[in-house]
Amino acid sequence: MNPAKNPTRATACVALAVAAVCPMPAHASATAVVRQNTFAGVPVAAGGALGSALDQALARDLGFAWPLAWLEQKVVLADGQADDLFGFRVLVSGDQAFISAPAPIYRPGAVYVFARSNGVWNQTQTLTPTPDSPPPPGWSDFFGWSLSLSGNTLLVGSPFTLDQMLGPIGSAYVFTLSGGVWSQTQELTASDAFATDWFGVAVALAGDTAIIGANAHNRGANGTEGAAYVFTNTGGVWSQTQEIEPSDGVPGDGHGFGGSVVMDGTVALVGAPGPDYSSDGTYPQGAAYVLANSAGTWSEIQKLTASDGADGDQFGFSLALSGTTALIGASAADIGGQVHQGAAYAFDGSGASWTEVQKLTAGDGVAYAQFGQSIAMNGARALVGEWNFDDDPTGPPAAQTPGSVYLFERSNGSWSQSQELVPGDGAAGDSFGWDVALDASTLLVGAQGNVGGNAFQGAAYFYSEDTIFGDGFDGVP
Repeated sequence: MNPAKNPTRATACVALAVAAVCPMPAHASATAVVRQNTFAGVPVAAGGALGSALDQALARDLGFAWPLAWLEQKVVLADGQADDLFGFRVLVSGDQAFISAPAPIYRPGAVYVFARSNGVWNQTQTLTPTPDSPPPPGWSDFFGWSLSLSGNTLLVGSPFTLDQMLGPIGSAYVFTLSGGVWSQTQELTASDAFATDWFGVAVALAGDTAIIGANAHNRGANGTEGAAYVFTNTGGVWSQTQEIEPSDGVPGDGHGFGGSVVMDGTVALVGAPGPDYSSDGTYPQGAAYVLANSAGTWSEIQKLTASDGADGDQFGFSLALSGTTALIGASAADIGGQVHQGAAYAFDGSGASWTEVQKLTAGDGVAYAQFGQSIAMNGARALVGEWNFDDDPTGPPAAQTPGSVYLFERSNGSWSQSQELVPGDGAAGDSFGWDVALDASTLLVGAQGNVGGNAFQGAAYFYSEDTIFGDGFDGVP
């Protein structure tokens, strides 16, 4: 067991004195490197309150098979402030995208809607919540801490929504798209809500079913091990239908069940990665629980752990699910003596049970990279983020890097790293790779770190496949 596991992952949670916990959920190949002299820094008109700059980059010839080339577009808030955490959560689906800024210090969060037109992404709308119980001025609700999209419905987690009687119980907001405009239609809360449960820390949406995590829930039969709540939509109204706790949970175990959630309608995974920091030095390995839906009732059918897992790996910190394939991040795993290098594990669910089939690591992995911080998957392609933060409290931290994301491709059942992406204007402290999203030929990377002199203002990067200069020679086939 390592002496300390991510005690300062909560850089994004700085000064949250009111919070009992600071959870987040919620990672020899070619490397895609930007050419700073190729269409760098071309300004693009931005919509809404966002400033946007289009940085187009090509893959560099590494002397062997060409990797994909990507066009990069960076977006930042034109009126951004320190601690906005813009880019904390990202989603992309077709020509629409969502980027959250939960702003956990002294102001409410927001979610920014983007649309792509003629290859350029621009902001079209800003979503903010209308809570049933209005908070006092300056209250930080952490709106945008989690996001999930299904069709024309968006679910947004807000784990510090304030109830005037109970305190910060958390909630999740349902938004629906009509006539090109997203509007809030309902606020969801737990039937047994209690202060600092962190209800809404993770959300998953598929059709008329939603699962919402509360990884600090402390009022169930098993105490404080967390819970996941199932809601169903009937006639346009969402209602809680189930509360799920892990079968092996015990009071006070601190495993954080519900810290991450992913679902496809018939199967769900609920992560229990354990705490970022333990005052008594005790850390669980982490786990992910498989839930199956039978006639509208969800039941736990299997608990997944890493075959080579160790205490404090935070297995289950990030999750991705596509068909019968699951990817599970363990961002604090030690690899060959490299502390907190991180890993991701592939599981196959095509048989009678889910089976671990492969362990993924970065080709250039280093200590404290925290590979597996974020994961997205679309068919045979996966994206894994590492935000590259040295959280060792025992000595002076090493110099930070901007962070990286790694593209993996699956062929004949095996995953291989095909590219590493870094930001064209990357700088230490960017937290590039904090969150990732993937859809067809578009990648979206959250970098909720520093922008200029503003600590944790945040940015996001869109990447689109370049079909013109994909061979690396400008205009030459």
